[in-house]
Amino acid sequence: MNIIEASKQLGCSTTTLYKYIKSGEIKATTCHYPANKIEITQEDLDAFAKLPENLLTKEEVATLKGVSIRTVEAWVLKGKLVPRLTFLKRNYFSLEAIK
Repeated sequence: MNIIEASKQLGCSTTTLYKYIKSGEIKATTCHYPANKIEITQEDLDAFAKLPENLLTKEEVATLKGVSIRTVEAWVLKGKLVPRLTFLKRNYFSLEAIK
């Protein structure tokens, strides 16, 4: 797939995707025709986007705690809840952190 398709699938900008390719975090190949087009395989994109198991999104934390998503966001801002991982501008929390 091309850069535009991959960025839509990841939910990030093409500029961000180029940075990940340049840093070597995402494998990509360059086709010299047409015009040095960059291609990314679905397997390479999946390998990059794979998250560790047992991580929860803020929506899942809100559901488990019985609070709103805005409450979870406030907890993060106040330091009461610390994300275990931030990936593509999204916070992920461990199950142990919310108990």
